[in-house]
Amino acid sequence: MRMIDWITAIIPVYHEPSIYGGNIKKITMDGKVEFDHNYGRTIRGSHESSILVRTNDIIPGNGGGSTLWIDGNPTKFLQGHNIFGSDDLIGLVHALMTKLCDILPELEPTDLDMYRWMVGDYHLSRVDVAAMYSAESRAGALAWLRSAESASYMKHRGRGVLKGMTLYYGQHSRRWSLKAYSKGDELANHKGAALHENLIHRNDLLAFADDKLRLELVLRSMELKDRGLSQASAWCGTVPTEVHHQAVGRLEMAENFILPDQVAANLPRHVRAAYTMWKVGEDLRATYSKATYYRLRTALLAHGIDISTVQPKNNVVPLMRIITASPASIPDWAKGTPPLFERKSA
Repeated sequence: MRMIDWITAIIPVYHEPSIYGGNIKKITMDGKVEFDHNYGRTIRGSHESSILVRTNDIIPGNGGGSTLWIDGNPTKFLQGHNIFGSDDLIGLVHALMTKLCDILPELEPTDLDMYRWMVGDYHLSRVDVAAMYSAESRAGALAWLRSAESASYMKHRGRGVLKGMTLYYGQHSRRWSLKAYSKGDELANHKGAALHENLIHRNDLLAFADDKLRLELVLRSMELKDRGLSQASAWCGTVPTEVHHQAVGRLEMAENFILPDQVAANLPRHVRAAYTMWKVGEDLRATYSKATYYRLRTALLAHGIDISTVQPKNNVVPLMRIITASPASIPDWAKGTPPLFERKSA
C-alpha cells in the first residue's frame, strides 16, 4: 500500500482577485523594491487538516491569476488523516481542486483548467510517497528504528540519523530523501498528528496504525526533473510503487550479526578480539588506528560481518524481514467509507 503523502505543484485555475496569506517586501531608501513575496494562505479541509495556496502568477490589469501554487498533503486534506490513502496523484489533485473551488469563491476554473486537472497537465516540484509495514507492535517499530540507526546504510545517503524517533537518510538533500518512523508513536505523542475527535472510524484508524513502521520518500524538484516525473501526467499506473520500492531497495542492512562459534574460534586472535568487541556494540573506529581498522574490516567482511555498522546493544529486531515484507494493505472496513479517498468514475 503506497500513498501520495505530499505534493507541491503549480495548478492551472483562473481566479480573481489574487490569493495569498500575507506579504513581505523590502524597499531601499531610494524606493527600489528589492524583495516582494506573497506567502501561502492556509485553507482548512477535512477535520482541521490544511493546505497552503497562493497565486502563482498575476494577470496584468485585473490582479487575478491563472495558476495556483499549492503545498500540502492532499490525502489528509480530503480524508482527515494520512494513515493510509491513494497512490492516484492525478485523482487526488482533481478532488483537491474541486474541493478548493467549493471553499474559495475566487476560483473560477475554465473548461480547459478542469481538463488539465483530469489529465495531469501541470508541474510538480515535490512529491512524497509513503508506505506502512507491520512491525507487530509499536515497541517493535521503535526498536527497529533504534537498531536501524547503527545497522543500516543507504547507497548515496550513508547511515541513517535518528532525530527523536525519526530516522533520516539524506534529510537535507536537494534531490531526494527517505525517513522512517513509528506511525503509532507519532499519532500518540505528536500533537500536530493527532486525529480529530470527530473523525469517523477514529478508534479503528488508531488501532490499525499502532504497530506500523512508516517509510516516506521525498522527491524534490531536481530529482523529479531528472526522472521525467515533473509533470503530473507521468504519475500513472505503478509509478508511485516503483519509485518507493527503488528507494527502499537501496537500504543495506547487516543480516548476519553473529558468527557460528566454530567460525569465530578459528579467527586469528586479533580479529577474534575485534569481533568480540564489535558484537557487544563497540565502535571499532574509536579503538583502532585507521589502517588497523580497515585491515580488520576486510578480514571480517570475508565472513559477512561489516564492522562499519555498529552493532546495537540489544539487537532483537528482524530488520530485513520487516522492510522486505509487503506494505500493509488498506483494511477492508475502510473501503467505501469517508476515511478513504477513492476516485469516482468519470
